[in-house]
Parts: sequence; C-alpha cells; structure tokens
Amino acid sequence: MRDYRSMLTLTNFIIGFFLLLSGFLLGFDPATSDYPSFYIAGEIVKADHAHLLYDMNTQADYQQPYRGFAPGNVSDLLIYVNPPHTAIFMLPLTWIPFTVSFFVWYAINLAMLAYFMRLIWNDLGATETANKWLIISTIFGFHTIATVLYLGTFSILMLLASYQIYRSSQRQQWFKAAFWLFMATFKFQFVLFIGLWMLIQRYWRGLFWFALICVGFVGISSLIWGWDMWPNYLASGSSTLNLFDQNGIKPSQTFTLRGTLAMWFGAENKQLVNTVSQIGLGLAALCFAGLIWRSAKHPQQQAWNYSLAITFGGLFSLHMYGHDAMLYITPVLLLFQLYQQRQQPTWLPKYCLLLPWLSLIGNSLFLDGELGIRLPTLVAISLVVVILRLRPQYQAIALEPASTT
Repeated sequence: MRDYRSMLTLTNFIIGFFLLLSGFLLGFDPATSDYPSFYIAGEIVKADHAHLLYDMNTQADYQQPYRGFAPGNVSDLLIYVNPPHTAIFMLPLTWIPFTVSFFVWYAINLAMLAYFMRLIWNDLGATETANKWLIISTIFGFHTIATVLYLGTFSILMLLASYQIYRSSQRQQWFKAAFWLFMATFKFQFVLFIGLWMLIQRYWRGLFWFALICVGFVGISSLIWGWDMWPNYLASGSSTLNLFDQNGIKPSQTFTLRGTLAMWFGAENKQLVNTVSQIGLGLAALCFAGLIWRSAKHPQQQAWNYSLAITFGGLFSLHMYGHDAMLYITPVLLLFQLYQQRQQPTWLPKYCLLLPWLSLIGNSLFLDGELGIRLPTLVAISLVVVILRLRPQYQAIALEPASTT
C-alpha cells in the first residue's frame, strides 16, 4: 500500500474530478434526475396542500411541468416517498426557479461532502499525512458521489448524518447525536439498526433528545400545515412496497436482500419477495441485538457495533439504490480507524481501500445483475463477514470509558 499510495491518491482525485464534471460534459438535464420529486414535494407543502403530499394525482399535477409528461399521467410520475419533513426541508429551495435550485442543491451537497472529509481528516489524528490523503482521495473518487450529485438525492446528507451520530454519541454530545439521527430519518429505512444500537447501548439521553426533537417538529409542522400529512405518510408505506417497476420504484435494481429476491422471483411474485424481505429484516435485527447485547462501551467495541449497524441497515433495507451505497463509507472508515488504533490485522487497510474500486467495477459491469446478485450487494456481504471476523479482537479489550474530548 505504501509503495503506490501517491499514485493511487492522484488516480482517485482524477477520477473524482472527472465524475464531478461528467454530467456537464455529457449534457446533463436536471429534469431527468430524481430532484423533481423532492422539489415538487416542497411546492405541495408551500401551496398549503400538505394533506395531499402522498396523493399521486396531486404529485403528477405538480411534477408534470418539470418532467414533461402528459398532464394527469400518473404512470410517468416519479413518486415522492420520503417522510413529510424531507418535503419541509425542501421548502426554501422552492422559492428559486427549478433549474437554479437544482444547482444550488448540487453546491450544498459539495459543501457537505467537503465538511465530511474535513471531519475525517481531523478524526484520523496522528495518522501519517500520506495515508490521510489516500483515505480522503478514496472518498472523493467513490463513483457513487457523481450519481448522488446528478440525481439530486439526499445520500451525502445521510452519509454525514450516519457518521455524526456515531461521532457525537462517543463524545457524549447527546443533543447533537439526536439532531443527526433526526436528519437521518429523511430516509427512514436506514435508521432502524442505528436506533436499535442506541437503545441496546442505553444511550437514554440521546434517545430522549431525539424524541423531543421529533415531537416538537411534528407538533409545530402540524400547527402550520396540518396533521394529515403524517398519518398519510404511514399509510403510503404499504402501497409503496407493492410498486414494482413503476413510478421510479424498481426493487430489482436495489443493492439489498429484497433487490436480490426481486431479481430471482420477478415482479409477479412481489408478495413473496416482500414477505421474505421483511422476515429477513426482522431476523437481522434479532441477530444484531444478540451480537451487541451487553457489549462493552469502550470506543473500539462501539466502532465495531456501529459498523455492523450501518452495514445491516443497508443490506436489509427495503429500499436502497446505487447512490445510497455511500452509507458504506462510514463502516469502512471506522474499520480503518480500528486498524490505526490496533495495527492489526494487516490486510484490513488494503481491504478498505479496495472496496470503492470493487463497487465501481460492480456498478459498471454487473448493473443488470447478470450474476443473479449485484456485485455491490456482495461487497456489503463481504463487509459483514469482515466485521464478524474482527469481533473476537474487540470483545477482548479491557473496558474503557468513551472519550469525551
């Protein structure tokens, strides 16, 4: 790794800059992205129609001018499925013309990515500078970043939130941890295992602040826009699960257990796919709880626990596309930091640096799932295997209090 790190760092940065510019070079059009569904959600709330936020006909009426399909054609709608507070978050951007707001959101995403990399640089502490640059370049060159930027999704925010939850909880900054947990609920499917981790580790103050933030936000937003949008969101969950290959919902293209089952059994067996996926999610939650039950609270054990939480959260999610694979950066970074602290095993840093390249190859060559399972899904499974292999080392460490600095 040391002999080639300068060349690899430069290669990663070149790839990263190419990815940032690729959309502009290829004539990218914001109307073809996922961004219109988020933008129109903000518009619906702004127009005081929050009670119709999950009504497909209403979404179609608002989205039609930006995506150019026939008026009232629900079949061409790119459906909005996120929680109501995601739409409320988009409100300020709806005061800007659509195309301009897209590039404002693009810039905000770049700023969040830069802030995330600054956090990583600081957290690597006394790590050799050349290794720091190699890690930063690996994140910057991760192919999924371009997908996030040109689709206009929330995946960089989810990456930042997932890392900040861990970082803040280990510093006992409970309000900050709760705030980032609330931000992570913008894509609610990813927080189950994080919440379970906080519950089992008895981070009561963090959970208290999280509950207070949720109650306060739901209460205030309901006073302003009405209560109906919240139960409507819960009611929309089951109908969304039954959307296969329509309205932008394509389970067979997701990098999850559900995505693999959808490829195997097809949309005609969606009830089987959904049932087995939900059973798998429940079993994974029980397995995770059993693995971390009564685990020590020293920082290295918590890094192990949290790495498993994020990886399980992605692999067993009911809705995770290629751009969401950015979440896996968090467990990989925590594994690398474990290596920095313990200097063992020696294969671990090489594995961490290899994952983005494996994901890039998998996304390019096996996008249609010719193997019956997508390679990024196999990469996530390999993460689980590696984390489980490391378990005995971190269980054996003497109990230490988490750092508060």
